[in-house]
Amino acid sequence: NKIVWQASSYLEERDVLNKFPDADVKIINDGIDYESFQNSIIVSRNALLNKFTSITFNNVSNVFFSMGRLHKIKGFNVLIDAFNLFLEKDKYAKLIIAGGDDGIGKKLQDQIQKLNLSTSVFLIGAVDFEDKKMLFNNCDYFALASEFESFGIVIAEALSCGKPVVISNKTPWKDIQINNCGILADNEKNSFNDAFSKIINEKYDSSLIKNYVKKNYDWVVIVGKFINLIKNK
Repeated sequence: NKIVWQASSYLEERDVLNKFPDADVKIINDGIDYESFQNSIIVSRNALLNKFTSITFNNVSNVFFSMGRLHKIKGFNVLIDAFNLFLEKDKYAKLIIAGGDDGIGKKLQDQIQKLNLSTSVFLIGAVDFEDKKMLFNNCDYFALASEFESFGIVIAEALSCGKPVVISNKTPWKDIQINNCGILADNEKNSFNDAFSKIINEKYDSSLIKNYVKKNYDWVVIVGKFINLIKNK
């Protein structure tokens, strides 16, 4: 009766209560260092693509970025299939996927080759913080098709850079649409394709997106919640 469980989302809260129905569970989200993602070097779409793919493109319309370990649960195969459909409407769009191989790297590369997407979709491997910061700040949109996320720290990082997101409804970020931060999609290719087509025609205010993260997910806010929880217990 002295134990308080901390869950990073309602999904984790559900998991705890399934095992311990009488548990005292408080939802306190993970956080990010908001300021560390600000004041990035800003480059053109072409320069960004050249840096991370070593290819020079004459035309680049929209750059979508995704990030995570290359594991089945992250749904990158869905993202690639959806992007293949999306290219029928926006043939100069590009998708950059960053992340270390966790079992399906070759399978994803084979999928890219089979769909003839080698000049549209790029697996660039793991990146350090500075490159991650540069990618978040210079892409147009962030996308994540995970089958499950207990929180999804990369979503908060993308939003901290003012980027609209297209994310799976299997993540706990149910309020991004009502806060004008992006679009939730069913975790399958047609829904993500529709979301890609919709998001490029929507108007988003990057300053409002940044403020949403700063008010809710900056470590200063999260630490304050933990301190209040401990003081009041």
